[in-house]
Amino acid sequence: MHRLPRWGRSPRALLWGAVLLAACRVYAGAPETPAPAASLADDPFAALVRQLRADPKAHTYLDLSLAVAREIYPELDAERERGIRGAFERHAKALKEDLAAAATPRARIEAANRLLYQKLQLRTALDLKPEEEHPDQYFPHAVLERKQGVCLGLSLVYLCLAEASGLPVYPVHAPQHIFLRYDDGETKLNLEATLRGRIFTEDEFRNWHKLPDDALRGGDYFRTLGKLEALGDLFNAVAWCSAIKTAERKLPPEKAVLSARLCVEIGPDNYNNWDTLAEAYAYAGRHVEALEALHKAIAMRPPDMGAYNKEYWQRRLERFAKAVPAPKTPPEPVAAP
Repeated sequence: MHRLPRWGRSPRALLWGAVLLAACRVYAGAPETPAPAASLADDPFAALVRQLRADPKAHTYLDLSLAVAREIYPELDAERERGIRGAFERHAKALKEDLAAAATPRARIEAANRLLYQKLQLRTALDLKPEEEHPDQYFPHAVLERKQGVCLGLSLVYLCLAEASGLPVYPVHAPQHIFLRYDDGETKLNLEATLRGRIFTEDEFRNWHKLPDDALRGGDYFRTLGKLEALGDLFNAVAWCSAIKTAERKLPPEKAVLSARLCVEIGPDNYNNWDTLAEAYAYAGRHVEALEALHKAIAMRPPDMGAYNKEYWQRRLERFAKAVPAPKTPPEPVAAP
C-alpha cells in the first residue's frame, strides 16, 4: 500500500488536474473488476481469499502475513516460522497480562502502545517515496526484527498481537493509508500506528493530512474492516514492491499480476488497487492492460486529490502510453502489373 501523500495546490498542479480529468472521462463509471483468471484456481493466494470468504476465522493475521511472505522470503522454513510464531506468542502473552489490569478502553490501548512502542521499540519509516518502499516495511516478522515499518507493517504487528491477546482492534482504510480502530461494541476509538498508537477523531485525521471531503467518498474509507481487506493490502504491497523492481525480494511478473488482481477483486472501489494492477501489468509486459488500469485508477481518484503531484501522474501516463506497441501498419497493396 502506497504511503499517504501530501497534497499541494499550485496553479500548475491544478492545470494538470484538469488535463487528467479530461483524459479519464472515457473511463468514468463503475470500475470493472478483472475477470478471474483460470490460473487463480490453484493459486495459494486465491485459496486464502476463498478460505477467508467462507470463514473469517479460518486464519489469524499472523497466518495470513506469513503465507504471503513465504512467496518472497525463501528463508522462511518451518523452523524459522516456529521462531517467529513463538516470539509473537510471548509478546501477546505479556500484553494479555497487562490488559487484565486495564479497566477502560483507553487503558487497554495504552497497554498495547507501551508494548509496541516502548518495549519493542517499533518506529515509523519516514519520508519514503513510493519507489523506495520495501517488503521488510510491510510484513510483521520483518517489522519486528528491523524495529521499523510503514503504516501497513506497523498496523499488522498491532493486529497480530491484538488478536492473540483478545484486544478488539480492526483495520480501517483512508486514501492510500491504513489505520486501526478499537471497537468493543460500545466504545470506538481510532488509532494511528505510525504515531505510536495515538488516539484521534476522523476530523483530526482529515485536518492532519489536509484531506478534501471528496477524498473520503466511496470506496471503503473510514469503515471498520477485517482480515480479508488486510489480506488485500498485503497483496497490494507485495505486487507493488515487485512491479517497481527496486526491491530484491519480489514476485515473478505473472504472480505479481495475480496478486494485484486479487487485491482489486477484494477492493474494486479502491483506486490504489487499480494503480498497483497497472504497475503489475507493466512489470509483466502487458502494456495495453497496464494503461487501461492506470486510466481507471486516475478516473476513480477523488477530484480534489488530483492536485497532488500532477507531474508524477503525468510522467506515469506518458511512460505507460509510450510502452504500448504501435499498431502494425498493413503493407501497401501492390498494384497489379
